[in-house]
Amino acid sequence: ALKKNLVGYGVNYAFENWVPKFEIGYKKNEQKSLSIYRENSGFASIGADIFIGRLTMTPQFVIFNEDNDLENNTQGLHYLSVLYTAGIHEIQLQEFANTYYKDLFYSAQYTITLKKRFSISVLYQNYDGGVATLTKFVNDKTNGDLFGIRLQIFADI
Repeated sequence: ALKKNLVGYGVNYAFENWVPKFEIGYKKNEQKSLSIYRENSGFASIGADIFIGRLTMTPQFVIFNEDNDLENNTQGLHYLSVLYTAGIHEIQLQEFANTYYKDLFYSAQYTITLKKRFSISVLYQNYDGGVATLTKFVNDKTNGDLFGIRLQIFADI
């Protein structure tokens, strides 16, 4: 069993057109493991939800230390999602990056909802990963580019 104590604090406040968010956390490891090298690690994040008409943007920035990192490197993440909704049409763009591992992920998706029961999406994703990461694994299997069509069916429960 994992023996970790995680303590965190988050603050957000909803203004009329945006919600700023801030979180900090601290993790104390009480577990003896060959893959856990440090007793303590922490993180901090800042982000926002921004609403402008039919456009929603959600930037987020995170810094953290991993407890299984021998060198105690501080890692940085940044994420951005942009969503535009117009009736039954939706366009979403996403970007994610880990600055330490040099992981990059980009996604573009167009969705149309039909009769409030079905939606069809066309999507493109690009993966460019660092060494020994999930993004690198997908990059190796797909040559980095992934195209797809998604059909969703909605049901009342």
